[in-house]
Amino acid sequence: MEADYIDIKLAKRRQIFFGTLIALVIVGSIVLYFWGKVLNKGTILIYAETPFTAHFYERKEVFECKNSPCEIVQPMGEKSFYISKDGYEAIFDSEKIKLWRTVEKKIEMKKKPHFLKTEDEPIELGMRYSFEIDEENNMQKLFNLDDPGKKAIVYFPKALEDPIAFGDKKRILVADKANPTTTYKVNVEEKSKDLLPEIKQFKIITGGKWSNDGKFFAVSIFRQPNLWIMDEAGSLEQTSIEGNINLAAWRKDNEMVVANREGIILYDPLNKKREDINFSNSLDENPSKIFSINDGEILFVKAGENFYKLILE
Repeated sequence: MEADYIDIKLAKRRQIFFGTLIALVIVGSIVLYFWGKVLNKGTILIYAETPFTAHFYERKEVFECKNSPCEIVQPMGEKSFYISKDGYEAIFDSEKIKLWRTVEKKIEMKKKPHFLKTEDEPIELGMRYSFEIDEENNMQKLFNLDDPGKKAIVYFPKALEDPIAFGDKKRILVADKANPTTTYKVNVEEKSKDLLPEIKQFKIITGGKWSNDGKFFAVSIFRQPNLWIMDEAGSLEQTSIEGNINLAAWRKDNEMVVANREGIILYDPLNKKREDINFSNSLDENPSKIFSINDGEILFVKAGENFYKLILE
């Protein structure tokens, strides 16, 4: 009888123990549930140009935000996220979420490079040059076609047989297609010329443009798909950029811009580096010409009958 009583007592203790254990597990689960779902929370207010989308990495959550600030509740801790918006660059950031606190985050959205259609036709102040024999000294002269007086910029005592000139208001490249040993760099302001090393390709040059400081000269050559660049020493080198010189322009710091239907190519001739930039929109037709205003600070392209401003920043 005594043994049976002891067994009953042990059985009741086991029941109490396991019952208590189960109760603790249930209570703990409830506490953890409420901690995770209700208590362990903080808020982040994101200010940005609406509408935008907030992507949080930890839980792979995506929030479509139509109002600013956009209120997002997250568990406490360091949170990494990024903000996206059509036509704008994605902004990657992080923020520490504090328990039952609200933090604010201001995001400056930056538009992706794009073409902006304009009704205004850009005015490009191009320079046109030609050659003729001066009646007074019987020497061949280079002059500006827009100068009614045809004042000589420089003279050539020995007349060039088949001369061509490509330049701007500061400098001109003069080549003789009949004689590749006769190529000059002309300084318009000083009315002087320097003989350049022999460049055989200039016999079939179809166009060229000087960089703003005159250290580089971009060239297109007959039946050559790629652009070429001549450096300050007169050395000519082919680039990896396909295109016509009509689609090339120079910006500050000797950076060349070449336009295409999808965007632009930036080229640094000093370090021989190129960067292809796809715009957020594309042109309906292939561009035919690029216009450079204020030494490349403002750029336009013509595609079909329409003009587009290049928005780079």
